[in-house]
Amino acid sequence: MQGLLRCARADLATWASFTTCSTSEWASRTSIPCAALYAEHCISTDSHTAFSPSNNLGLVCTPEGEFFFVVGKDGVDKATWKLEPGVQPTCGGGSMVAERNGKTVAELLETPKAKRARLRDAEIIALRLYSGPMYAVYNPILRPGEDAAGSASTKNLYPTTIQLIVSGIFKMCRVAEAPDEFCVYRGLSGMALLKKSFDADQQGFAGGVEASFMPTTLDEQVTSRAHCFATEFHVYQ
Repeated sequence: MQGLLRCARADLATWASFTTCSTSEWASRTSIPCAALYAEHCISTDSHTAFSPSNNLGLVCTPEGEFFFVVGKDGVDKATWKLEPGVQPTCGGGSMVAERNGKTVAELLETPKAKRARLRDAEIIALRLYSGPMYAVYNPILRPGEDAAGSASTKNLYPTTIQLIVSGIFKMCRVAEAPDEFCVYRGLSGMALLKKSFDADQQGFAGGVEASFMPTTLDEQVTSRAHCFATEFHVYQ
């Protein structure tokens, strides 16, 4: 019980440090990427709001729980807002599902591609969050008229997280190698492209614009597994 009280006081103190600071102090504090990531996932209006991603409806998540899965519950020093070395991901009930790994941020920073792209720790955190269930919260924010996953509040727009995802993707694009035959696959469920999306324009282009991030895969079978809960889905090449 005393341990729980200490944790509650620590979180309360962190929340107070964000909510009582002046505008200039807040701007200074949230200019530290890890501090902003923590605020957006752990002390915001939807931090404890449960949701399930469409590709795994049996998985119940919260933004705070997913942040802890990526960096660990004690993975950020709240005095310096730097990552604590050696802290392992905190896996909540059922969070370790098939094809998901528990690599630490430190391990990912040491990968050849991360080094070549010169990714920062905050960009690694944001990219890893997006590659997990949190995509179901971020994407609807970027798609006009679409509600966030579950009952997640749209008041939390995750501006720092989304900017770090964009930054990380741009950096990775500079060092990424194009797939063989430039072919990737994308699955869609619960929707279909309009007929005019397949009609080429005067420049010979056809398709549409995805307002949010659009993950694809080199393996067509992955799209089937990702949409296994859907009654109908389409695979685009």
